[in-house]
Amino acid sequence: MDWSTLLLGVMLGILLLPTLLMLGLRLLMWLLARKVKKLVKDLEANGGQMHTFGFGLPTADPGPVQVLDLPALAPEMTLEEQFLQKTNLSPEEWETVKDRLVFVHDDLTIAELEEMGFEPTGLGTPREQVHGQSQLLGTLDEADVYVRRK
Repeated sequence: MDWSTLLLGVMLGILLLPTLLMLGLRLLMWLLARKVKKLVKDLEANGGQMHTFGFGLPTADPGPVQVLDLPALAPEMTLEEQFLQKTNLSPEEWETVKDRLVFVHDDLTIAELEEMGFEPTGLGTPREQVHGQSQLLGTLDEADVYVRRK
């Protein structure tokens, strides 16, 4: 065997090896995509319930689905409803302040803060900018609850 044949073999190996690796990866990705499509199709057909385990082996019947009532995690609740559940205001106090409630969250702009009657400092989040400018009634995860001045 001479050096030119050996060099040709090494060059072909260097060129073919990445190509073979890429073809193998493409085959694996294609097989994975088929499996995912099948799983999605099965989930859609069963209403979001999966009744198989791992490689398609049947599992025991999962039984009735337990629905938990978690009002704090319900995204459809308004900020006012969340505050009403957490507050310890008396009904008389609630009647006097309910029309003047302002919910300050971090998605508000400076113009919106000014429309609410605040004087934003321009430093920090909107919640930090209006801190101490009005009576703070309470805080929620997403917002601070203030009483607007008359």
